[in-house]
Amino acid sequence: MIPNGCVVRCPACSHRGWSVDKSESTKKEWLQQVLRQWPIESVRGIRGDTEDRRWYYRNKVCLRAEWKSGEWAFGVRRRKEGARSHHARDYEVIDIRSCPVHSHEVKKVLEHISRALPGPDLLPLCFVAISGKQLTLVLKAADISEATKKILIDRLRLVELGLEGLHVNLNPSTGNRVFSSGGWRQIWGVPFSRAVGGGMYGPNSFQQLIPALYEDALRECVEFFGVAAGHRILDLCSGTGASIRRWRGAGAETLGVELGGESVRCADEILGEGSVLRGRVSERLPQLEAWGPADFVFANPPRLGLEEGVPIWIAEVAKPQKIAYLSCSAGTLARDLSLLSNSGYGVRRIIPYDFFPQTHHIEVLALLERGGRDSIFRSSDLRSSDRDHGR
Repeated sequence: MIPNGCVVRCPACSHRGWSVDKSESTKKEWLQQVLRQWPIESVRGIRGDTEDRRWYYRNKVCLRAEWKSGEWAFGVRRRKEGARSHHARDYEVIDIRSCPVHSHEVKKVLEHISRALPGPDLLPLCFVAISGKQLTLVLKAADISEATKKILIDRLRLVELGLEGLHVNLNPSTGNRVFSSGGWRQIWGVPFSRAVGGGMYGPNSFQQLIPALYEDALRECVEFFGVAAGHRILDLCSGTGASIRRWRGAGAETLGVELGGESVRCADEILGEGSVLRGRVSERLPQLEAWGPADFVFANPPRLGLEEGVPIWIAEVAKPQKIAYLSCSAGTLARDLSLLSNSGYGVRRIIPYDFFPQTHHIEVLALLERGGRDSIFRSSDLRSSDRDHGR
C-alpha cells in the first residue's frame, strides 16, 4: 500500500506500488543481465529494508521551486500533457512536498518554507536542497542583499525546524545544472553537521541515503579484507571519510582521494588534514605511488565509474591483494570488472544493496582477489536471514 502524499503524476519512483518481491526480482534480472560475463548463477537476498521501512527514508533532496497560488511548490519537472516542444512553458513542476519517500524531517522543512519564503519578486528561487540539517536555496541571481538575508533568517524559524545551517547558491545561469561552484554563501549557522556514526557532512556533500546499509557494506569489506593493525588501504573516491574512519578503527593505515572540496574539508575535520588528497584519482596516481604499497583498495566511484586508466593502474601498479568496489551503476561496474579480471583479479563475491527503495536503482558491492579465478556466486553465499534482520 502506498502511504498518503504520493502524487500519481510524479515520475520519480519507477517501482512505486510494487511489492518488495517484485521490485527485487526486477533488479535481480537486471544485474544478471548486465553482469552475465561472470559465473553468477543467481543473485538472491538483495539487502534492504523491510516493506514498512521502504518509505520516509530520504533525508537528502534537491527539488525545483515554482511560485504557485501565493506559495512555493517544490518538486520535479515534467512536460505538460500534449506539449511538443522543449520550451520552459511546456513544463510544469509536480509538487511533491508530501512525498512519502521523504523523511518526516524533510517534509516538515518543505511544508514550512513553502509559505515562509518571500515571493519571486524578492527571492528568485529556482531550487531548494536539503541535506540532513543543512538547507540550501539556489537563486537565479549574482548577489543577495543583507536585507534579504535578514528576512530569510527571521522568517524561516531555522532552530525550530531542527536545521543547523542555511546557505544560498548564487547561480545566474541555473537551468538543468543546479549549483554554481563559486556561488556558495553561508547565511546562518554552521557549515557542517555531524552524521550518523560520527562523520561530518555539508550542504553539498555526498552521503548514502540509508546509513545502516552503508555500514553493512563496510562491515563486509572489513571481513573480506581481514583488516588488522599494519595493513595499508587506498580509499578511492572517499567522500567525507566515513570509510576511512572504519579502516582506521580496525588499525589500518589509509590514504584517500576525493574530488569534492566540501567532502575533503569534512574529512579534514574528522580525520585530520592530509588524510585525503583532493582531486581526480587519475591526477593523484604519482602521490599514491609515493605513499607506498597497499594491501587493499576500496573504491566507491560515482556513476561514471573509475576514470580511464585507473583500473589498470590498480591491477598492474598498486597490485593490492584484494579490492572492494561499491558501485551505483552496474554498467560501469561491469566495464571496470572486465579490466580488473583481465589483469588477474577474480570476482569472489557480489552483494546487491537496495539503497534506493521504490526505484529501479541498485547498488552493488563487488569483492575481488588477486591471482584467483572468479568464484561462482551461489544462493548459499548469502545469509538467509538478511531480510529478517532488515539488512
